[in-house]
Amino acid sequence: MLDTEPQAVENEIVPPDGNPNLPTLDGNETPMARVSVPLLFHDLTGGNRHVEVPGSTVAEVIAELDKVYPGIQDRLRNGDRIAPIVAVTVDGKIAAQGLATPVGPESEVALLPSFGGG
Repeated sequence: MLDTEPQAVENEIVPPDGNPNLPTLDGNETPMARVSVPLLFHDLTGGNRHVEVPGSTVAEVIAELDKVYPGIQDRLRNGDRIAPIVAVTVDGKIAAQGLATPVGPESEVALLPSFGGG
């Protein structure tokens, strides 16, 4: 049986087969969402800026990120909402449904630092 946990290697998440573009789960090539992580979380990610993880909603993607970078979920979520310190986009559009926003298997998810002003 293959170890299916993604691994962080040189700014990328590399699946057990070693190919960062075609992650393998259960012996099948399965595309995963590509997540861009801001430097705001470099203390958790070791500076890694891009990660590929499974998930069909923003909540699931964040939970998978937490498996790779423990503690990131606590910073990205505020209970059942996205934390106010970040904005999330899926395929270039603001995640209007919050944590329930759908994520496709080849989606681009961006975690962006929130900007405030007055």
